[in-house]
Parts: sequence; C-alpha cells; structure tokens
Amino acid sequence: MINVKDNRISVYLSDTKEAPTSQVYIAKLSAKPQSWRSVFSYDKRTKTIRNYRLKNHALSNQSGQNQNKGKNVAFRPFKGKAAVDQVITRQGMDVKAFGNCLTPHNYQPIEGKILTWWNCQGK
Repeated sequence: MINVKDNRISVYLSDTKEAPTSQVYIAKLSAKPQSWRSVFSYDKRTKTIRNYRLKNHALSNQSGQNQNKGKNVAFRPFKGKAAVDQVITRQGMDVKAFGNCLTPHNYQPIEGKILTWWNCQGK
C-alpha cells in the first residue's frame, strides 16, 4: 500500500507482460485491490517480496535492466536464490532495492500507473 493524502493505493501484479511470451509481469497501482493479485508476502530468509499465489515470481526490475533506476518494477521468475535486483529491504515505510525506493512513476500515484525504482524522497 502507498499512502496518498489519506487515500491508499494498492500495488498489484498486472496481467501486462513485458512481452507476449514473457513470464515477467509489470507492477501497477490500483485504488481497489485486485483480489489475489494484490496479496504479497515478504520472505525474510531470501529478502524477497512475492505474490501469495505466484510464489515463483519476486518483485524486481524488468528483465535485463540490472540495477538501473527509473526502470519499471516487475515480478520476475524466482529460482530459489534471489538475483541482486530481487533483494528487498524496508526502512520505515520505504521499500528499497539496490538503494532506490519503490516509487509511482513521476511520483504520481494514479490508477493504472506503473511503479519504478527511483531516489528516495527526502532521505
């Protein structure tokens, strides 16, 4: 959940894929939770965030984007050991990966917008 002036916006695993044959799903924002697509758990052992139904996918950058900030947040296949860009930490309300925060694109939390990894505001 992302708080915006007393409103909560949910992150969900969209049915938008990186490519038609890809197993990489783009993360988006929604004012109404999207059933199982909005339920995630944090695995302390692997330091990953995964969908409760698609446990074999972890929150990360899009494929091939490594640790580049400004790229779309996606759920990529998780193969038992987290890739560098799948390791997630929390610092207060911030969700971080490779030193960048989970952020609505252009800092505008709008229905259907994508998420990016960007500089943490005021941190």
